[in-house]
Amino acid sequence: MLAIRGFDEYDCEQGAVSLRTYNRSGAGTFGMNIPFFDLWEGSNCCSQTLMGLRNGPGFRTNLAGFPTFVMDGETEINVRVWDMASGESAARDFTVKGYFQINDVFDAVGLGNLETNDAVVLVSWNSYDTGIRWNFTASVNDNVTSDPTFVKEGPWFSFPFN
Repeated sequence: MLAIRGFDEYDCEQGAVSLRTYNRSGAGTFGMNIPFFDLWEGSNCCSQTLMGLRNGPGFRTNLAGFPTFVMDGETEINVRVWDMASGESAARDFTVKGYFQINDVFDAVGLGNLETNDAVVLVSWNSYDTGIRWNFTASVNDNVTSDPTFVKEGPWFSFPFN
């Protein structure tokens, strides 16, 4: 489920953003609090890698993103999930606007039954034409306690995708 919600604080003088994304569904309310970011941390193109993601009976991973400087920015993203252990991968395109969250990103791309403790998500986009900078993050959530582990961008490396 793609949710566009939440916005806590924006301080132009300090150049910092803090936000919380959430969604409400029949299965409950899901959200994540994102620590402060510098507005210049975002980028208007290419990709961000999120590593060490988990999925299965004990965990789910949510993907979130936000534009900096332009609150209602919109872009197309491609989300690719790759499990390093099994080699399974899947991808899906999304149109995102403003601060958004994709709850259970593994299920959203078609890998909901995959059990893994070491997957990678590659988010690709290009917003050169608008100049809007984007940041993408993830949270690995314990399915019993809902305690999240926040994941920021990791290093880029070559992926074995088709």
